[in-house]
Amino acid sequence: MGLLPEAEYAFCQALRRCPQSPEACFRLSDLYMDQHRYDAARQRITGYLEYDPKNLMARSFLDQISTQESLGRRREIEKMDPSARKTAE
Repeated sequence: MGLLPEAEYAFCQALRRCPQSPEACFRLSDLYMDQHRYDAARQRITGYLEYDPKNLMARSFLDQISTQESLGRRREIEKMDPSARKTAE
């Protein structure tokens, strides 16, 4: 796990000081994605869009979250039922 809790704390502190910081928002969301915390990542990006509703990068990040979440679910299904891989292909 390394320094992930410290990194999360630092990004949260940065966002408390400057909630409109795109860098802190995207880095924290990326950290959440690495931990498969898709709801937290989605919530963070959605909150950022309140500050910058036209930010195309944030909208694209939301799409990435959904894609990664779907792929994660598919992998879990395939682990539980290897025949699901053949059905999906």
